Amino acid sequence: MDELCNQLDCISVSSKLISDIDIIITEINSYDSYNIDIYEICVSCGHALTWEIEYTLTLGDINWLNNCSKTYIFTRLNSCKLIDTPEKYKFVNCIYDNLLKLFQLHFEY
Repeated sequence: MDELCNQLDCISVSSKLISDIDIIITEINSYDSYNIDIYEICVSCGHALTWEIEYTLTLGDINWLNNCSKTYIFTRLNSCKLIDTPEKYKFVNCIYDNLLKLFQLHFEY
């Protein structure tokens, strides 16, 4: 039953949140390495990111971030630049953790 609920959480996500994550992923892929500062990436994305002006995160968005976004982010990044070493995996996991923290801070406001 919990697995079914988690799958439903993955369905109820804002397309604007997905769009912002895709913008961030595109920017990350423009760097040579996954050893990056996610806050620097967000600054580089500038006004293309819309989460503070066009929408607010919902509980469904936060549930998606917690339950489904890791697979989404890893898959999207790996499709452009392989995550094929433990070091790269560690860096991408750090990117994910920092993104999650960043979006959760926005939700708490």
